[in-house]
Amino acid sequence: MPRGSSSFHAAVSQDTVAPVLLVRILNLRHLTDGTTQSLYLTDYQEPDILTIGFFDENGNPQDYACCNVRYDHVEVSTDNTLSEVEVTIDNVDRTFSAAAQYYKLHGTQVHVLTAERSVLHSPEGAIMRFAGPIREARINEHMIKLRVTNGYSLYSRIPKRLYDSKHYPYIPSAKDPRTVQR
Repeated sequence: MPRGSSSFHAAVSQDTVAPVLLVRILNLRHLTDGTTQSLYLTDYQEPDILTIGFFDENGNPQDYACCNVRYDHVEVSTDNTLSEVEVTIDNVDRTFSAAAQYYKLHGTQVHVLTAERSVLHSPEGAIMRFAGPIREARINEHMIKLRVTNGYSLYSRIPKRLYDSKHYPYIPSAKDPRTVQR
């Protein structure tokens, strides 16, 4: 079963395709006052156009800022490693350096979507490529690189062991606390 909607698949099955990359950096927390702000970015490039309209994570209309943003394609392996993606954002005017100085980037949720220009009027006009928290941010005067993982580890998915007196002998209510049970 395909992941996108029928309108998205109809648009991408035509002879000419105009893909758009959309990146959402959600709920950046300010370091001093604790307020949050989200960034909406796109790789759409056209003269005299600074923003394009699409929808946010809640389905509300949102303006996406046009800048040079790209991502490495996601690779999925079978050796129990976490999949990750690296998102690169142009930082020539040092806007994102200032954002990294005042906002907490580590752990912030990122969504990477691909859309078709002809169906940007609908929330179903995009398909989610990757989502997860930022694990590392590398910033220089030319670009910012965000390493984003898929948000969970295999350790968090395994069943947890119940507490018992054999493995945890110092639990007060398990046995007599004055003797160690083996």
